Amino acid sequence: MLLSGAVRAMFLDAELKLRGFTPAMQDLLPLVTSDIDRKITDLVLKFKDKDFFADIEYVLRCSEIREAVVPNQQGRTFLRKTYPYVSQTGAVAGMAITFADTSLTANGPKSHCGATGPGSLPRRKRFRRPLMADHSTHRWEY
Repeated sequence: MLLSGAVRAMFLDAELKLRGFTPAMQDLLPLVTSDIDRKITDLVLKFKDKDFFADIEYVLRCSEIREAVVPNQQGRTFLRKTYPYVSQTGAVAGMAITFADTSLTANGPKSHCGATGPGSLPRRKRFRRPLMADHSTHRWEY
């Protein structure tokens, strides 16, 4: 799934060095395989995110998820989420940063008759949000 092109993700270690990325990340960063082990601060961003580096430092320090909506140079909008990777000892060992393209849904969902907004989809077509019940087992409950 990560290599399918639908997921934009990159993985950093605790020293902020790039440990891996999905091919779709090239929409937002001009990444090549030789960029592995380079510091994220050395790379050129293709999106506007004034809090990008501050959020990375925050996640590293506080082990809490950070998110922001960011546009790229082509005018598309992405939801950026920065997740801590916590080792078995409880220390933050790195992080995963994902980007979900929200350009198509930025104005809310559209129904077949053209209405927009959160109430525009029929109840039977709404999706329930999963809630994580136990972080240690990663089981999802609805």
